[in-house]
Amino acid sequence: MQHPSSFPFPPSADRPRLLRHSSASISSSAVTNLAHDDSPPSRAINALAAVSVLCQETDWQWIDGMHLGGCLAYGLGNYSKAQRWYTKVLELDPR
Repeated sequence: MQHPSSFPFPPSADRPRLLRHSSASISSSAVTNLAHDDSPPSRAINALAAVSVLCQETDWQWIDGMHLGGCLAYGLGNYSKAQRWYTKVLELDPR
């Protein structure tokens, strides 16, 4: 069974690299400090930072990732950020 802290990253994933290139609104040092906090909000912040990087690396073409980012932002109470994520989805897939 996979250790929860490594999910969804495969064992060979370069996780610190993701934190260095984070486009999230929190600083990478804040994410690093939260890495030792296993609370659900801290895990959601880390997940949002990782999803942000992955979406950015696909030039904002990964629609499922943008949906996930919107859900995470909404769940964290950042409604304006969630709306920006969902707006990006609608720009790519308006149906």
